[in-house]
Amino acid sequence: MKKNGLPGAVPQTDLKWFFAEVFGIIPMRRSLYMKKIWICVIIFVTAMAAQAQEISLKKNATVYVTVNNTAAANNAVEKMIDTYEMIINTANVNNSTKICEYELFVTDNQLSKAVSEIEKLGQVELKEINSFNYSESIKSINYDLEYLQSQKEIYGNEISSTGKNESYYTELFKREREIDNQIYEKNKEIADLNNQSNLSILKVRLSEREIQDLDSYDSFSGFINMPGVETKYFHFENDNDTTLNDNYFGGSLRYMFTKGRSYFLIGVMKPLSGSQSAGTVNDIVSYGIGKDFYPRYFGQGKNTFFNPFSGFEIGGMILTSEDAIEHMYTVEPHLGLEIFKNKYVIFDMRIGYVFPLDENYIKSRRGFSNNFSLNIVF
Repeated sequence: MKKNGLPGAVPQTDLKWFFAEVFGIIPMRRSLYMKKIWICVIIFVTAMAAQAQEISLKKNATVYVTVNNTAAANNAVEKMIDTYEMIINTANVNNSTKICEYELFVTDNQLSKAVSEIEKLGQVELKEINSFNYSESIKSINYDLEYLQSQKEIYGNEISSTGKNESYYTELFKREREIDNQIYEKNKEIADLNNQSNLSILKVRLSEREIQDLDSYDSFSGFINMPGVETKYFHFENDNDTTLNDNYFGGSLRYMFTKGRSYFLIGVMKPLSGSQSAGTVNDIVSYGIGKDFYPRYFGQGKNTFFNPFSGFEIGGMILTSEDAIEHMYTVEPHLGLEIFKNKYVIFDMRIGYVFPLDENYIKSRRGFSNNFSLNIVF
């Protein structure tokens, strides 16, 4: 009989024995063969999954954000803590320096959401996300524990075979206690790592944007940028001088540059009366630098309304007419009252008396002044 197939083909009966030898089955029992294949696949996948589980990567994040208002940002963080069920490890809110620092515990699946919410609070200055393999650390500590346990066993055997009266018994006993302490510390490290592997650590630092105001603290704590304007009224006491009007009124630019009310100003005043005779002073340019002080027992400038103060101003006046220009140096002590004050605005008034420092003008150029001022933090 002629055989079908190519020369050298394995006969059907030989194939049956081939499958039987390799898989322990015959082709008629294909269902059992498929079951064994699936069992092998399941075992392989399970082994790979177990190997993957050994790598326990946990993420920790650090976020520094500059905000416009730390109080509002702090309230937002507290709401996030409730929303994402975070645990506060440490919290430090400093209203003086306007810095808030948190160390929070959060679950892995909530970490990214919490970081995204915090980034929305302001300008992100620093963002770090680090991954840690805690299982490798735990495995390393377990190796150390095995070594310490073996050392303890050796010392324990030495102590058992040594009499208590022998010289090195105390040293062996002391060494065994030290190993016990090391074992305790290692077990504690494992417990801490197990706790950390369950939760991610999120460190948050909120700092307020450096906007100067009257309550701020900085490295140059006295300086502030606070320009402003003021009305200026001046009344000359000498009625016999025909070159002067009795009353002059004008305005000044006043720049306050310290929180302790140091300032300089320059302004122009015009006579209040309409008609002017020839040779009459028709412009007075005034300039000066001044300093004010709050009294000790009347709020020390911390009230929102009605802060009294006293001070002085040193400067000069340039009196101009159609015929001449005069210059004199002046000093002006004054009393004042802050009508309204907050972190960004000061509105005040003051009354002073101007003394010329030139003996030729001491009688004819002195008088009272009255000013209303408004300064704003920039």
